Amino acid sequence: MFASLVKFVGTSLKWTFIVLLVLVAGHLVYWRGESVSDHVKGALEVAEGLKRPATALVTRAGQLGQELKIGAVDGTQEKIEKISAEERTRLRKVFHN
Repeated sequence: MFASLVKFVGTSLKWTFIVLLVLVAGHLVYWRGESVSDHVKGALEVAEGLKRPATALVTRAGQLGQELKIGAVDGTQEKIEKISAEERTRLRKVFHN
């Protein structure tokens, strides 16, 4: 029991040392005139800027899915007949390609 605890503490200290080494190296190593840490910050800012449009897209896709499910349940013959033959042909081309 005591040996496993010592092994766990040793492994934890080893990983802590490695993580600290990586963090310090990120601030000390320069690449293209900026530290690696600054490059990572810039990449994260770009990703954060894409988060809002991606979330809006996912939300809209979910809404469209719900509308399609409702339309499939409520799809009466009258609603189907409102689609012209030309529109049906275009839709078939889109869905079958």
